[in-house]
Amino acid sequence: MFPVFLLAGSPVRLVNSDNRCSGRVEIYHGGQWGTVCDDSWDLSDANVVCRQLGCGRARSALSNAAFGAGSGPIWLDNVVCLGSEPGITECRHPGFGVHNCGHQEDASVVCELAFQAQAPDPEPPCFCSATPTSLRLTHQA
Repeated sequence: MFPVFLLAGSPVRLVNSDNRCSGRVEIYHGGQWGTVCDDSWDLSDANVVCRQLGCGRARSALSNAAFGAGSGPIWLDNVVCLGSEPGITECRHPGFGVHNCGHQEDASVVCELAFQAQAPDPEPPCFCSATPTSLRLTHQA
C-alpha cells in the first residue's frame, strides 16, 4: 500500500503513488474523499492541481485510472480550468457529484516535482553565534 500525500488544509490529494507529486486526484467534499472523472481532463486542469499542492507544473494529465481506480463518490466531472484558479474545485464543473463516469475513468496527474530526486542537504544548518563566546568547563568531584 502506498502512502497518501496531502497538503494540510487543502481539499485535494494525490494517492496511489510513491511521492506526493503524482497520483490519482481526490477531492475532499461533504466529509469524504472522492475522485475526479477524466472527461475533459487536460494539462490546464492538472496544472491547477499541481500548483495547489506545491508541486510545480504538470508534466502529464492522465486518464483511465492510470494510478488505479478509486472508490467512494466521484465528486467532479467535465472539469474545465483556465489554469489560473487557486484550486481544482474553483474550476468550471457541473456540480459536486454530477457525473456520468465509473472509477475506471479516474483522473491522475504527474507534476514536475515528482521527478526531482530527494537530494540531501549540502551541509547541515549551522546554529553558530556571530559573536565569539567563551565556554567554561567545570569539574565536580
